[in-house]
Amino acid sequence: LQQNPDNYALKFNYAETLMVAGEAEQALAEMASLVSWHPTDPALRKLYSQVAKEAGQRTTAREQLAEYFYLLGDIEPAIQQLRLALSDNKKIDYYQAARIGARMKELQIEYNATAKKR
Repeated sequence: LQQNPDNYALKFNYAETLMVAGEAEQALAEMASLVSWHPTDPALRKLYSQVAKEAGQRTTAREQLAEYFYLLGDIEPAIQQLRLALSDNKKIDYYQAARIGARMKELQIEYNATAKKR
């Protein structure tokens, strides 16, 4: 990583290793960086969800799991994860709630549009 700090595979494996080693907070920072580079990678979103859960950030874990499902084309479970994230009102701030609500609305519109085509 020191020689190749932008190498995706190395950073992914490093984050995974950090999580296994119990360094969830550091792994979370690595995951945030990776997701900003590769937002459409389902495996990355799933790992991010697991790392966030290990770090005790349930809302972030649910958001990332929602994106994982969405990237797989499973909009309904993605919406469900966002609903669960919003219902965790003890650990969610106004800005998270607004972001999650907006994303849920986007997915609901897309889901309704695809349901009408069937």
